[in-house]
Amino acid sequence: MKKIWKLLNAQILIFLLLLLINVIKNALSDSNNILTFREKAIVSLALYTGIRGCDIANLKLTDIDWKKERVSFVQEKTGNPIVLPLLPHVGNSLFDYIRNERDNEAGSVYLFPNKKNTTERLENKSIGTIVNTVFEKLNLRKGE
Repeated sequence: MKKIWKLLNAQILIFLLLLLINVIKNALSDSNNILTFREKAIVSLALYTGIRGCDIANLKLTDIDWKKERVSFVQEKTGNPIVLPLLPHVGNSLFDYIRNERDNEAGSVYLFPNKKNTTERLENKSIGTIVNTVFEKLNLRKGE
């Protein structure tokens, strides 16, 4: 009986996670929602590529190869070079962010510059804060 109960709980958890992911995916593709272009770009990178928050914060504009449709960077945790495909919906969200919301006049080399000091990158913890903000906006996690 315990094995059946554990299996049922695991299936419920998987179902809830898939439901959560679908809510996020729908919000990322909806042009009429309350998410900013930056929020969509960061969450798209995390969700569709699995890039760690510290690596998202450290991405540079030159890490995006639009012609070869890939993202290349050195992973902060391991020091290993990483090359990932630039999926269309991720590329589109990055393009929308760069074109419509990013302060391109500031001259930062970072894809996601710090808003307070635009020549510096976002802090690692800022990525988590942005993801939490998205969850709150989508009513997936209540603010404290």
